[in-house]
Amino acid sequence: MNLSTIMTVDPITLRPDSTLDEALLIMDEHDLRHLPVLDGDRVAGMISDRDLLEATGWLPSRINAARGPGEEYRRPTLAREIMRGPVTCLESDDTVVQAAVGMFDCGVGSLVIVDGGKLVGIVTETDLVKAYLEVCRRKDIEFASDPPVDKIMRGYPGTIDKDASLDTAIERCQSMGIRHLPVVRAGGWLIGMVSDRDLRRAVGAGRPGATPVDEIMSRQVYTVSPDMRLSEAAWSMVEHKVSSMPVVDDDCLVGIVTVTDVLDQCLETLREPETFVQG
Repeated sequence: MNLSTIMTVDPITLRPDSTLDEALLIMDEHDLRHLPVLDGDRVAGMISDRDLLEATGWLPSRINAARGPGEEYRRPTLAREIMRGPVTCLESDDTVVQAAVGMFDCGVGSLVIVDGGKLVGIVTETDLVKAYLEVCRRKDIEFASDPPVDKIMRGYPGTIDKDASLDTAIERCQSMGIRHLPVVRAGGWLIGMVSDRDLRRAVGAGRPGATPVDEIMSRQVYTVSPDMRLSEAAWSMVEHKVSSMPVVDDDCLVGIVTVTDVLDQCLETLREPETFVQG
C-alpha cells in the first residue's frame, strides 16, 4: 500500500516567521496535531501540538502577557523557535511500512511526503492506523494478524492516584518513558486518564506543582476489553481521536494498548524491505 493512497495532500503549513498564535488558531480550527514549516519550498521543520503545549500551554500570547510584566518575553513567539528538524521525508510511492519504520526510528507522530523536492502531503499515526484497519477489513491477511488485545497490550501499566500531584505525575511519566497514566482508586478501579498533553497544558496554564491529578485528568475514558480484536480497539482510537485505550476486565484495569502497539502490529502484518530518507 503506497502512501499516496493514505496521505493528506497539500497540507496546511506555517512559515518560520509565523507566530505561535497563528499555529494555535490553525490547529484548533482544523483539528490538527502536526504542521510542517516551509522556508520557501523547502521543508524546514515540523511543529506538533506537544511542541505548542510545551511552549505556550495552549494559551495565546495576550493571556501570557497578562500574567505579569516581562512574562511574555520568556516564551517563544515564532514557529522557527520551536520547530523540530531536520524532518524525516518520504515519497508518495513509498509504502505504509516504510512510514511506520520512519515514525518508530525517529520517535515522531507524522512524516512529510516530498516529490521532486516539493511538499505534496503528510502522513500521521492515525493515517497508518486507518491503513491497518483497511487491510483487516479486506481480510487480505491471516486472522492471526488481528490478535486479541490481551496478546498485544502492556499488562498492568503504571498508574497514579487521583490525589497525587501534578509534579508526581510528570515525574512518573518521565521516569517510566510513557505518555499516558491511568488514574485508579483502590482495587484497580479506573476513574480517569491523564496524558502528557494534560500535564503540559496544566504547566503552561500556570498550575502549581501541587495541583491534584483529579483536577486535570480526563474523566471520560474510552476502554476496551482483553478479548476484543486489535482492529476493533484501533477503530475505537480513530473514532474517539485518542492514542491509547485502557484495557478493563470486570471494571478493573489490566493493561493498556496504544497507537504505537497498533503500528507495531501493522509492521508485522505488512512488513517488506524498507528505507527512508532525510530531507
